[in-house]
Amino acid sequence: MPNHKVKEQLTTLTELIRSVAQNLEPMDSLKALQQKDLRDRLRGKYPKCFVCVKQLGGQTPDFFPVCNTAGMVDARAIDMSIRALNRLMSDESGAYDSNDLTKMLSKLERMKSVYSKTVPKPPNMAGRKAMVTRMMNNVKDHLKNVRTD
Repeated sequence: MPNHKVKEQLTTLTELIRSVAQNLEPMDSLKALQQKDLRDRLRGKYPKCFVCVKQLGGQTPDFFPVCNTAGMVDARAIDMSIRALNRLMSDESGAYDSNDLTKMLSKLERMKSVYSKTVPKPPNMAGRKAMVTRMMNNVKDHLKNVRTD
């Protein structure tokens, strides 16, 4: 099987797994990201889940989460980071470079547009169970197709 086909199938599989994990993740994980000690612990465990904005003058950088507490990229966490970044951009103190902030904002908005398209939001537990069952069936179907190729 060609490499590009395998990569495409793995990308599809990771998107399916991300959708299932997002449905199983509790809604309170975003509130947990606002706690400094937990955020520091998660930054050590999942360093790619945080984007960094450095202050002018070499002070300590600020980190914004793009993942939930399970380490999966989450559109809601990205939205929370975008709101915090917008507050920094409206700050008049000049502690941050406006060019870096606009680059970071565009990067976060791109990430949000990618990860918010396919995320289903079931209204209750029965809907969540149905969605997980459907997603697991999609994963199984995808694996059947990969095995037969």
